[in-house]
Amino acid sequence: MSEHFVGNPGPAVDADGAPVVDPTANVFRLVDAAMKRQDDLRQAEKEHVAEVLRLRGEQRAHDLAHMQEIVALQATAREQDITHVRVTAELRASHENQLREAEAKRIDAIRAVDVGAVAAAAAVQTTQAATLASQVATSAEALRNQVAAAASAQTVALAAALEPIIKDIADLRRAQYEAQGQKAQVVEGRSAAEDMAPLIALVEKVTTAQAEARGGQAQVVEARASTGAIMGYVAGSIGIIIGVITLVAFIASNGGTP
Repeated sequence: MSEHFVGNPGPAVDADGAPVVDPTANVFRLVDAAMKRQDDLRQAEKEHVAEVLRLRGEQRAHDLAHMQEIVALQATAREQDITHVRVTAELRASHENQLREAEAKRIDAIRAVDVGAVAAAAAVQTTQAATLASQVATSAEALRNQVAAAASAQTVALAAALEPIIKDIADLRRAQYEAQGQKAQVVEGRSAAEDMAPLIALVEKVTTAQAEARGGQAQVVEARASTGAIMGYVAGSIGIIIGVITLVAFIASNGGTP
């Protein structure tokens, strides 16, 4: 049976009886060193984490600034694009306005040229019409004068041609009156009057034709027709005169017998 001692046994000794050093203090130092190491590690970890957080914050701030810069650059680019589009639209609108004004001026110039050409053509036509009217009036007046002169000349020629014939007829009457007596004179006078009736009618027709030819308002065609009528009358009168002369000669040769 073992015995239990109560109280302080005294310092510990080894087998040789040398006092044994208590390792507790060393353990405490090791433990303190280990704790300090842990604390240092924790502090270093804390500092590392703080540094990482700081760096991440700086990186985040840098990224944010970079993003803001990108956004600003994008906004500036958008503003520049908008400005470019606006300037381009203004230039296009200004150019279109200039084109419209130039086209309007070109069309106005063409219209002015057309209006001038029409006015010039109208003036030329008016001048030509006036010239033609003057020429027609001059030609008509000249033709009327020619017709009147021809009618007058024909009248004078007819009168000159009839004068010796009438004189000869008067001489023949006088000779018949002297040869045949009063009865023969009455018969011859009646016969001569009857024979002179166509000649008198012819003279009246010639006078009427001459009056018509001298009309100032007669047209060219009517004037030519009148000239033809006068010539026809003259030819007819010549034929009648020849017939009268032949009849008078026949009567004279038969001794005044009707």
